[in-house]
Amino acid sequence: MKGKQFYALDFARVVAMLAVVAIHVTSGYVYGESGYTLFGMNLGFLWNQLSRFAVPMFVVISGISLGLSTRNEGVLGFYKKRLRKLGVPYVLWFTIYFLYEQRGALAAFFAGGGESLWVYLRGLLQGQSAPHLYFVVIIFQCYLVYPLLKRCVERAPVASIAVSLAVTYLVEALYFLLNFGVDLIPPVIRPYLWLLLPTWLFYFTAGCLLSRRRVERLAAFAQAHKLPILGGTLVFAGVYVVKSFVMNALDSVKADLNLYTLLMLLSLFALWDWLGKFDKVRGVVGFLAKHSMTVYFCHVLLLCIFQRFPFVAGTRGMILLYCVVLLSAVAVAFLLDSATAWLGQRLTRRQA
Repeated sequence: MKGKQFYALDFARVVAMLAVVAIHVTSGYVYGESGYTLFGMNLGFLWNQLSRFAVPMFVVISGISLGLSTRNEGVLGFYKKRLRKLGVPYVLWFTIYFLYEQRGALAAFFAGGGESLWVYLRGLLQGQSAPHLYFVVIIFQCYLVYPLLKRCVERAPVASIAVSLAVTYLVEALYFLLNFGVDLIPPVIRPYLWLLLPTWLFYFTAGCLLSRRRVERLAAFAQAHKLPILGGTLVFAGVYVVKSFVMNALDSVKADLNLYTLLMLLSLFALWDWLGKFDKVRGVVGFLAKHSMTVYFCHVLLLCIFQRFPFVAGTRGMILLYCVVLLSAVAVAFLLDSATAWLGQRLTRRQA
C-alpha cells in the first residue's frame, strides 16, 4: 500500500496535469475581452499564469520518481526501460500531431522524399509538431544525465543544488534581460535555449535530491506547517502574477518560478494532509495519476478539435472548453491505456 507521501506525490502530478491543460486552453484567452477582471487582468491571464508551475513541477516530480524507482537498475537497463516507457509513446504521438499539422499537404510531404524526412526528424528532436511535446525532449535530456547527476547529488548534495540553481538562474537572467533590449544569448543557441537542459537543470536536480527519506521529511514538514505554507504561497502567487502582468512575461522561463514551483509543491503536500483522509479522493487521484501521461499527450489534439466549436467564445466558453477538453482527454487516456494493457497481456501470453 502506498504511504501518504507517495499519494501526495500523485496528487502533485495530477494538479500539474490539470494546470498544463489550463495553460493550453487559456493561451487563446490571455488578451481576450472579459467581464471578469482583477486589477485589469482578465481571468484567462490569471489562470494561465497561476498554472505556470506545471512544467517545472513535472520536471521536479520526474527527478523524485527516478530516485524512488531506480535503486537497483544498471545504467543500460535504466536507458532501455525509459526508452520503452516514454520513447515509444512520444514517437507515436509526435507522428500523430505531425500528420495532423500536415493534413492539408500530405501528398506534397510524402513526395518530398529525403527533405521531408529531415523535416520530420528535426521536428522529432525538438518536439515541434505540437506545443506541449517539448517537455518530452527536456525529460529525455534529464534521463541522459541522470546516472551521473545521481552520483553528484549523493556525494555533494549542497554543491549540486547550488551549481544547478546558478546554471538555471543564469539562463533565466539572459531571458529577463531581453525585456530591456539586452540580448546576450549566442545566436546559434537562441532558438533552442529554452529547450535545453540547463534551463531546467535546477528543477531536475531538486527532484533528484528528494530521495525517499527526504520526500518523507518534506511532506511531514509541509503537513506540520500547513497554514504558513499555504498563506506564503498565496501571497507569493499574487506577487508573481502581478509582476508577470506588469512585465508582460508570459512564458515559463523566469526566476520567480523557481520559488513558486517549490512553494506549490509544499502547498500540495500540505493540502494532501486534509484531502488524503477521504478514500474517494485517493481513488480519483490514483486513477488520474495512472493516466496522466496519456492525458498529457492527447489533450492538445482534443483542444484543436473542440476550439473550433462556437461555444468557446468568451470567459464562460473558456471554462466550458477546459472542462470538455479535460474530461474527453481523461476518457481517451483511459481507453487507450486499457487497450494498450490488454494488448500487452495478449502478447505476453502468446510469447509464454
